[in-house]
Amino acid sequence: MNVVDIRTLALAASISAGVFLLVPLMLMVVLDAEEDRSLRYWAAGGGVLGLASLSLALWGLDGNRVAITTSNTLAVLGLGWVYLASRRLLGLEHGKRYVYPVVAITLISGMLLTVAVPDSLPRVVLTSVALAAYPAMSAWLFVVHRRQLPSLVAYTTAAIFTAMAGVYVARTIGFARVVLFDDVTAAPQAVSSLPFFIELVFNTWWAAMLAIIVSARIQARLRAERDRAAEINRELLVLSTTDPLTALANRNRVDEVLGLQSRRASARGVPLSVIMADVDHFKRVNDEFGHPVGDEVLV
Repeated sequence: MNVVDIRTLALAASISAGVFLLVPLMLMVVLDAEEDRSLRYWAAGGGVLGLASLSLALWGLDGNRVAITTSNTLAVLGLGWVYLASRRLLGLEHGKRYVYPVVAITLISGMLLTVAVPDSLPRVVLTSVALAAYPAMSAWLFVVHRRQLPSLVAYTTAAIFTAMAGVYVARTIGFARVVLFDDVTAAPQAVSSLPFFIELVFNTWWAAMLAIIVSARIQARLRAERDRAAEINRELLVLSTTDPLTALANRNRVDEVLGLQSRRASARGVPLSVIMADVDHFKRVNDEFGHPVGDEVLV
């Protein structure tokens, strides 16, 4: 008797993926176009992984090799899209060339092996390598580009990706021991349940990670917009109180300063003195040499 009901676990993993799918879909409303593309890949990857678990639970656990191959191919595609989402999230180029050829090879090779080789070990090894590759590559991305995210988020995400890659490697080793050495202690059913466990953890963390990152980026965007608004207000204040030719205070600013200083002098009971300077016969400069020269003289 199996300790874990794999069918129920697979259904739970597919449901959790469906719930996770809602997170990036809702976050698309508040993010810009570049981050929106990343969220589309997160949503697509999570959705396809959920579909892979669902199809395996419904048709693949009874030994339907075509269903198993299809489910594994969907899982490879889902993890590939998650890898693309990770690249987008970290501000890297799309990297599609690393995904679709591998998905095609997984599907074609899996179908051929299903027909030509009754033994399931080559198919398990092939799909496990493909499935382990993307989490491993994603983990590497989050470690190398950790400065793009909060350190705890980057390292935790990398650790979970690494755990997922390790699960598929462990699944390969478990099946190999059973097939090659007839080692029943390898418990192939228990090994098969590990990806569903890790998918449940993954879906929960993905949702939390995206929420944390989106919150941080929204806060950063708001701070940047607030700083920009403050800078614009400072510029407008200078323009409204400064003569554009000489950069001296204009009439509005002079009246403001005189009013302020007059009130201060009255409050302190001290006199207020003002010195005014004028340029004698400045009109002659404009008349004889032109207003541009007059402007230079004023400057």
